[in-house]
Amino acid sequence: MIDELLENKLRETFETCEIHLNRLIFANSKVSKFLPLTLDSYSSLAEDTISFIDQFIYRFSKLQDTIGTRLFPFLLEALAEPTENKAFIDLLNRLERLGVIDSAQSWVELRKIRNDMAHEYPS
Repeated sequence: MIDELLENKLRETFETCEIHLNRLIFANSKVSKFLPLTLDSYSSLAEDTISFIDQFIYRFSKLQDTIGTRLFPFLLEALAEPTENKAFIDLLNRLERLGVIDSAQSWVELRKIRNDMAHEYPS
């Protein structure tokens, strides 16, 4: 059984994730008809559509950060798994072995894609 403090941390983290997810879903509903994007199609988008793309990227980033930095460690703590002084990839590998995530490698790839999307280059 997990202690009350950890239970509260998990609850708050799930609530934060839910906020990010709901806003991500909303942003997706506004931009999905414009996907996939090309340089030409992006150049012709209205500013409000671009702002929804920005919101999508921001919320995806925030959701992934919250899951990676808070939810995963709290889950492992609740399972009495050691997390201290462990590299993030080691935590991901353990979560994969426990069946919490499908693939540690997919998580790393999504993180790379997210980082690439978050950087804006005029060209």
